Amino acid sequence: MSLGGLFGLLCAVIGGQGQVRHGALIAAAYGLGQFLTGVSWVYVSLSVFGGMPAALAGLATLLFCGVLAIYPALAGALFVRLAAPGYWPRALLFAALWVLTEGLRAWVFTGFPWLSAGYSQTPPSPLAGYVPLLGVHGASLASALLGALIFEIVRRWLSPPTALHAAGCAGVRLCRWSPLPRSWQPANCCARSAGRRRKVSHCRWPCCRATWRRK
Repeated sequence: MSLGGLFGLLCAVIGGQGQVRHGALIAAAYGLGQFLTGVSWVYVSLSVFGGMPAALAGLATLLFCGVLAIYPALAGALFVRLAAPGYWPRALLFAALWVLTEGLRAWVFTGFPWLSAGYSQTPPSPLAGYVPLLGVHGASLASALLGALIFEIVRRWLSPPTALHAAGCAGVRLCRWSPLPRSWQPANCCARSAGRRRKVSHCRWPCCRATWRRK
């Protein structure tokens, strides 16, 4: 889902006639946040087990995550530069570029494949079945593509006509078009009236499990 959000932000850059560097900065910020939260063990290894001062270990970890964020930045810049009209071409391009940069990150300078999107697709994820068939990068491709398509579905569903229609339906649902007279009150199905238990129809719906009695 987070990849779908990144896809949406990059599409907003394209729609606003943004420059390639804007897409790179957005994707770099996404990657920096991802790696800072996902490779905190690097700081622990340097500071706790390596004996490095805490401030120096924190700076080294930040610089390391900044270098790793170059790969998402590359994907974002290429996406803004190469994106074509239409949600299918854009979704496919985004997923392909994301997997390409993940592959580069796993290979360049002996690689650091940590936090590839495919590693998140473990059971009970519906995409877990792609891992033994296509490998981790195939699962990353499916994950990025699905995230982009989910964003497009939500964006189209929340378009102004659809949103107004949904709001209108909700308003109609909440209106009480025929309020009950005050002389009528709900009585629990187990309540006694005039010393005798009332008979209740065997309806399976919770809203019908109450009878009505007149004061």
